[in-house]
Amino acid sequence: MPATAVRDLEGRRIGAPGWDPITGAQTRLSITDTQARIIAREKMELPGRYLERWSLEGGHLVYEMLTNGGFGPESKSPNYLYRLYGSDPSLARQGVRFRPEDIRVRSDMTYVVGHSPRVTCFAFVSVFGSAPLPDSPGNRILRGGICRPAGDRGTDSPDVIALLESLRVDGIPLLGD
Repeated sequence: MPATAVRDLEGRRIGAPGWDPITGAQTRLSITDTQARIIAREKMELPGRYLERWSLEGGHLVYEMLTNGGFGPESKSPNYLYRLYGSDPSLARQGVRFRPEDIRVRSDMTYVVGHSPRVTCFAFVSVFGSAPLPDSPGNRILRGGICRPAGDRGTDSPDVIALLESLRVDGIPLLGD
């Protein structure tokens, strides 16, 4: 099946999808947690936007930076996180469900912990950076999810938040509530 065009929020074509592998030295993201198991790193450069995707053991991270403008105010909302992950097929296959009222909001991140008899999953979105738009929370976004076997402390909220706090974007700490 041929790849379809990548479109912006207004439906305008902004490029063709194409993830390219990158090394740790080429990445915008870095992590100080030496226990994190990174399987792969990839990037995609489109007009006005840079994306980076990490595959982690049991999860993923997606970083996106807009070179012009910023993300809308709804991108920090629980509804946005629910739209991203509320009906995610990989979570559904593992029996993980969560409701919008399960979502928690910090000043630097919106997140939820979902459970099934087999796994516990942590999904989040964080918007940061600067933007020339008055209502925009920033021009950068990091979203992702991590699942671990049920009972594994690795997906307790404090443990995953500590992992996320060890992330750096262009050398600057991502979170700091």
